[in-house]
Amino acid sequence: MFNCSSRVCTGFLLSHPSLRLFIRPISLSTSTKLANKFRRDVLTTAEGDNGVSTSGGPPVVSSDDKNFVQFVGARLCLPADPKFAAIELIPRDDSLSISNSSKSLRIPLVWLRDHCRSPTSYNSRTNQRRSDCTDLFNKATLADDCYPVHFDADNQKLTVSWADGYESLYGIRELLRWAVFSPKQCVEEWEGGAECPSRSLWDANGLREVPSVPSTNFDFALFARLFIRFGVVAVNGVNSSNGRATRELCESVATLFGTIFGDFWTFGPGLDTQNEMESHDDTAYGNDAIGPHTDGTYLDQPPGIQVFHCLRPAPRGGQTLLVDGFAVAERLRTDSADLFGVLNTTSVEHEYLEGDRFHCRAFREPVIRQFPGTEKVAQIRFNPYDRAPMRTLKMDDGQRSAFENTILFYEAYQRFAQFANDSAHKVMVNLRPGTVLFIDNFRVLHGRNAFQGERVMCGCYLNRDVLLAKARPKLSPEFYRNV
Repeated sequence: MFNCSSRVCTGFLLSHPSLRLFIRPISLSTSTKLANKFRRDVLTTAEGDNGVSTSGGPPVVSSDDKNFVQFVGARLCLPADPKFAAIELIPRDDSLSISNSSKSLRIPLVWLRDHCRSPTSYNSRTNQRRSDCTDLFNKATLADDCYPVHFDADNQKLTVSWADGYESLYGIRELLRWAVFSPKQCVEEWEGGAECPSRSLWDANGLREVPSVPSTNFDFALFARLFIRFGVVAVNGVNSSNGRATRELCESVATLFGTIFGDFWTFGPGLDTQNEMESHDDTAYGNDAIGPHTDGTYLDQPPGIQVFHCLRPAPRGGQTLLVDGFAVAERLRTDSADLFGVLNTTSVEHEYLEGDRFHCRAFREPVIRQFPGTEKVAQIRFNPYDRAPMRTLKMDDGQRSAFENTILFYEAYQRFAQFANDSAHKVMVNLRPGTVLFIDNFRVLHGRNAFQGERVMCGCYLNRDVLLAKARPKLSPEFYRNV
């Protein structure tokens, strides 16, 4: 629980049943003057054996709460530069640890004040901060007319009194959950960072058929779990006489993601807007084979979900191919960590040109993007067809670094493409009327075999963030913390 209220400061001390920890009244404005006296910490003395009571200690914590550490005291840290002032929490030796470490946790005063949950600092109805962040450090000044910090070891709560008369109350569980980033807290990783409880990598042998749910009594929670785990899911039994039922289904899953292709489309070879069908100068509107790729690489914000519904299958050919891009990335990492690193760090420019109508361009993102602070792959941007000219060389490249980096990129890109086109990774799907296919465009590469005759498809892009926002309240804890 976080709470804060306005008050007149009185005395405080950091306490434990047999531990009395005193802190001098101090503020950021006066900490520079006292820096020599309290160069690093305002330390305290403890009574009893190691300052820990043998009875009536902190409450027992369930063993499945891996991010909770119990603390026995706190101390104020006052470096020479007052903006680095902090409160350091001292953990109990036998408590659970963060990332298998029992080290103390140092929390900046500015962070504590920024996370105050008083009505003047936080709107609990809308779950939004009220601060405009123009005076963060000024507000993070401790009261200097009292003992400004109190730690309650029994209830695992920290109280801080500020110079402007407010008092903030912080629960330790919330401090850990909000302040400490742990890879396991964000993504439960196994060796190599590939899988987690909400992610199963697959290849042609591992995914014999696309997971599916019926359209009757549509179970969104089940749909979302399958989509998050596998990156692809089908919905069966959808009316295929036209695209209306498909659109209604899509809108029940997430909001439509509009692009230059519109928000919902129906297309096929030789069809145009006179038949209420759109056509663009793109290979998707022809009947040639298309290799595995992701869509929208030429957009700064690519669509998160691709939807296909085959209203009229081709007489011959046209199978859809699916490839787990995350599995391909992990294979590349295992095969060559260096080449994986090249695709993880090299930004690739993509573009879409359509006469004098459109010119889309994006050049800020790499092929493989990872979650910050982890080895876990977050997104694949792979489309060999929509790559723009590679402007990576330099005049007078004395060290030949630009030249060599360009060669390395081609080597890495070729290796990824070879793995993605390996039949061991391809899952072939015959799309049929009535089955709507949802593809995670951040993860799953798609393509198709060439076909003969006429084929009519409808579909759209969906907002992936909206799907995840709707899904999280319905997910179990092991799923929720990974998406």
